[in-house]
Formats: sequence, C-alpha cells, structure tokens
Amino acid sequence: MKTAALYMTAIEETYRDGDIIFEEGNHGDWLYIIESGSVELTKKIDGTKIVIDTIGPGDVFGELGFIMKTPRTADARAVGDVTVGIIDRKFLDEELNKLSSSFKTILKKLALRLKITTQVACEAASQRSEPWPPSHGTLRFHRPSV
Repeated sequence: MKTAALYMTAIEETYRDGDIIFEEGNHGDWLYIIESGSVELTKKIDGTKIVIDTIGPGDVFGELGFIMKTPRTADARAVGDVTVGIIDRKFLDEELNKLSSSFKTILKKLALRLKITTQVACEAASQRSEPWPPSHGTLRFHRPSV
C-alpha cells in the first residue's frame, strides 16, 4: 500500500485518453484520487451529455457512491493519459467509523444535497433553448487616469 498525497491507496490504475473509468449506474464503493492527468465527470440527461467538471491531480472522485452506498451518479472518463490511485476501502471505513453518528448523518445529508443539486443543474443545462453566447476574448479592467 502506498500513500498518494494524504490518502492511503491500495492499487494504482492507468487509463488512456477516452477510457471510461466508471459509468453512471455502476456499483462501486471505493474512491479514486488522480495522481496525473485529468478526468471528466459527465451525466446524460435526455440523451444530452452534460459535463459536470473536469478534475486533475490531487482531486478525489467517486465519493458519493461510497458515502451514500448508491450506484455511481455520473460517468468518469480519462482526458489524456491518467493515473489514479484507488483509496483503500479498509482505510475509508476506519476513518468513517471514527466520526460520531451525528457527523455521519451530516455528511450523508451533504452528499445527498450534492447529488440533487448536480441533477437539477444538469437538467436545467440540458433544457436550455438558446445557445450559449460565444466567447469574445478576455475581459480586461483598467484604472481611469487621475
């Protein structure tokens, strides 16, 4: 077992650009930490792929499945070559069991709120009827002359 950043990882996995790390609806009660590369988290709403976030080294993902003991709530896909550490389940259970039952309840409620908020935001994004405005470059501020 090795330590990736502050986490105990049981194994390391590598993925190539475009590889699916996990799919929404799959079961898995472990977490990942990105050691190198980037991971895109997406949801499909009514056939539209919505990018939730693109995360990089040091970021953790897969936490909702662990905390809530539910299927995955999004797809995770490698962007470029990616190396992830799988955070050891025994380590996670030991750390979670150190928390009071009140704090565990708060943590589960926060995770549920995150799940609901992500779902609502993705549904709203997929129903947008007008296209997003094009980017017109950088916005610059300057101080007026005195």
